[in-house]
Amino acid sequence: MEKATIGIDSLCYTTDNGRPRRNAGKPHHGAFDAGHLDVCAAMTLCLTINNEDSVSAASPSAFRVSITDFHAVDRGSGLQVDSLHLNADIGKDSLLLSDVELCLPHSTISFAAATLVGTRRVASATVSDSVSAPMLHYHVPEFTATTQIRDIACPFAPVLKNFTTPLRVRCAITGDADGMRFDHVNVEADGLRIDASGRISHLREKELLHVHFDVNDMTSTIRTAEQIINHFPVKKMMMKQLRALGHIGYKGHFDVHTGKSHPSESFAGRLRTDAGDIRLNLVIDERDKYLSGSVDTDSLHLGRVMGMEDLERIACSASFRFDISKPRTAVMRREKGGKLPIGNVEAEVREGHYKHIKVHDLSATITSDGAVAEGIIIDKMKLFDLTCSFSFTDTDEMHKLKVKPGIKFHHRQNSPQ
Repeated sequence: MEKATIGIDSLCYTTDNGRPRRNAGKPHHGAFDAGHLDVCAAMTLCLTINNEDSVSAASPSAFRVSITDFHAVDRGSGLQVDSLHLNADIGKDSLLLSDVELCLPHSTISFAAATLVGTRRVASATVSDSVSAPMLHYHVPEFTATTQIRDIACPFAPVLKNFTTPLRVRCAITGDADGMRFDHVNVEADGLRIDASGRISHLREKELLHVHFDVNDMTSTIRTAEQIINHFPVKKMMMKQLRALGHIGYKGHFDVHTGKSHPSESFAGRLRTDAGDIRLNLVIDERDKYLSGSVDTDSLHLGRVMGMEDLERIACSASFRFDISKPRTAVMRREKGGKLPIGNVEAEVREGHYKHIKVHDLSATITSDGAVAEGIIIDKMKLFDLTCSFSFTDTDEMHKLKVKPGIKFHHRQNSPQ
């Protein structure tokens, strides 16, 4: 058995594929680009080589590499590794990692062991009976991290640059070149707990890449939910209504599709709040920039949420569509100002209570241009409809709602002679 220690004070590695950087003209895209690397690193390696006659089933590795000191930065993207420690036992078809600890400026990622096994996968006989392709399988029984995800903002997701909430993450990871699976996922922060499992499929086919997670349970205080929302540089709307919901719980699933033809994120499940439970189905259309979906509740204290004392619990279902395009909404804001979302809502109220009056089977429509929201409630009757039109300009001042009652008689055609 032979041992050697190798110290590298400065290692530089650059690439240039001759094309513009992937985020050129796209300030909201991350700066990491494998075609434009500018990496500087320093490290200390300890290499242990087994003699040929010492390699056995009990000690299958041909040699071991231990990294005892490591520092690297990609000056092009800002990705920085403060330190890395690990042992790597390298065999003919396998790699065993142990005692791994990776430190970024505000994050520490570690796992006791990970196994990577390489195999030969025979291609389909329709292509060639003699062609085979390498296939890498890996498994991390327990992955743990304490992180502020702003560490990956500059290279991968600038929108996360202010995300300073410390998160504690634990999960098991299994995968290969085509996909990854995450089991026993546990995420915790002050006031937040998430229990989930998920998978990423079609890793090598960007147009088909699909992320799916099942959220077995999520609980959060309003303070934590508001803190997380405030990390993102977006226009804050209806935050007063969010606070009125009280504690939040969620069980459901979400999906992310990244294909250029129709990139989207979708969420479906049950939201639990102190004001009542809500079944929801939301879709964020990243191509056309719309948020759409539906909600349904058997008992929601809408008056408490909206700050309207005379309105009590309701049972209803609603569908909605809101414009989230920054260029389009910016035009409306310049023309009309306003503090409201831009879009429309269609609702059916199965039962409601207003000033101790119970109502049934009402239809409601609300349309907002961002400055003024106008709506109408219709109670359909045999010979006429009772209507109630209303308008408002600020969801934080719903008690100032302007209401105008009305009546609409049904048009009756003359009977044929």
